[in-house]
Amino acid sequence: MGLDIYAGTLTRYYTHNWKTSVQQFAEKNGIKCKVIRQNVGDIPSPEIVLSDVNEWKEQLLKTIIPEDKKPYPKWNEDYDITPYYTNKPDWCAIGALMLYYVCHLYHQEFPKTIEKNYDFFKNELIQRAMDDNQIYSSLIKGGGWWAPIDDEYLFQFPLMGVNKMMIFGTVGQLHKELHQINQFEWMASQEEIIEWSKTEGYPTDITYHEGAVIDKNIHSTYDTLSLAKFAFSILWQAKEFSFEHRVFIIYDY
Repeated sequence: MGLDIYAGTLTRYYTHNWKTSVQQFAEKNGIKCKVIRQNVGDIPSPEIVLSDVNEWKEQLLKTIIPEDKKPYPKWNEDYDITPYYTNKPDWCAIGALMLYYVCHLYHQEFPKTIEKNYDFFKNELIQRAMDDNQIYSSLIKGGGWWAPIDDEYLFQFPLMGVNKMMIFGTVGQLHKELHQINQFEWMASQEEIIEWSKTEGYPTDITYHEGAVIDKNIHSTYDTLSLAKFAFSILWQAKEFSFEHRVFIIYDY
């Protein structure tokens, strides 16, 4: 199961009025692509979804924003006006970033390479961090949803339309954590960070030209630091996009 990062309005997200980076690549290169989503039934009209989202949003803000801090922070919601950002780190890159984070927190050695499809959530250090009450991190303990709020904190709230509590982060909290990670040793500028989404990440397994495969070399191991920088860049850009457009960031999988 893959992982995409989406930053945009919830109304656009829930009505599936957006295309993943894989869909966009496929369209550009004349490749057939079909996205299969779990538990997707009939999608209500944009008007109904927008109404539901605004009601959920109002309840969420009433729950987490103290009365003395009103007015509520700006939060855009529409079907097709506010743009969106998306990219595909997949779980290996996100897991590599999590491992990089916790290795520095616990002063442990960060592995140079990792096996393809390695399950980072079974990693001893990551599991330790998840259970550690001294670690306050949306990347480690959150559910992959960040609300467009500048204040730095985590909170519990049910997902819209689902009777299930989840740990949300704020975009302000994500910014704080990414800044901390960058300060460990990279000290990278914004320009360098953005470039990592193009220069770092997974090695090329298959090369296409005009819709046809021209080269194939399947890799079994990955450079762990390169994966971590790749995921970091994507999350950084999603965070900057969220600050600019006042929208949610979501792990889509």
